[in-house]
Amino acid sequence: MAPVFKSNHSPVAEIPIRRTRKGCPLVVSRIELELSSIYGPHWLDSSRDSANVVIRDQLEEQYKGPFNEAGESTFYGQCQWLFRTSGAQRRIVKLLDCKKTNPQGDVGDGRPFSAYTLDQLPGKTVRIKIKLASEERPAIRDTWVKVPNGWKRCMGDNFEDHYGFCYGNYNDFSGFHMPDGEPCTIYPGCTE
Repeated sequence: MAPVFKSNHSPVAEIPIRRTRKGCPLVVSRIELELSSIYGPHWLDSSRDSANVVIRDQLEEQYKGPFNEAGESTFYGQCQWLFRTSGAQRRIVKLLDCKKTNPQGDVGDGRPFSAYTLDQLPGKTVRIKIKLASEERPAIRDTWVKVPNGWKRCMGDNFEDHYGFCYGNYNDFSGFHMPDGEPCTIYPGCTE
């Protein structure tokens, strides 16, 4: 059965910055946005990462998110699938890795992030634009070798070697299984 995520969610939310609870004044200091995605047919075949909006009393000018004349501010990010194998069958699992970008799409360090002061936000709109990278890459270095039509999984010491590092051996490869159970020799196309 294929996993189902919330399909009736709204991509827009109005968040009160200040409120009083039991006589105590409260102020939002951080909003964490969960970025979730599905890569396979099983309910565990999903991964997530996050983006953050930070709200402070004061910020140095260079850290303040800018607003346009319409009262909107946008920050950007890119998510990329990182693949690896897991378990005795060397089944493909994927991790969602999200990084901040500038408006031109240049990837930076850290998760998608923006910061604002309390006085900047009332009546304003903050948007996040996330894109998915066109290529996947191995989650762990020196475990896969790039070949013309994909990636081949290094054998390691033997098939039971769960780490399976290449250690300079770029001739001995192992098979693996896709999330749906299909046996493969090359990722992502499965067969050479």
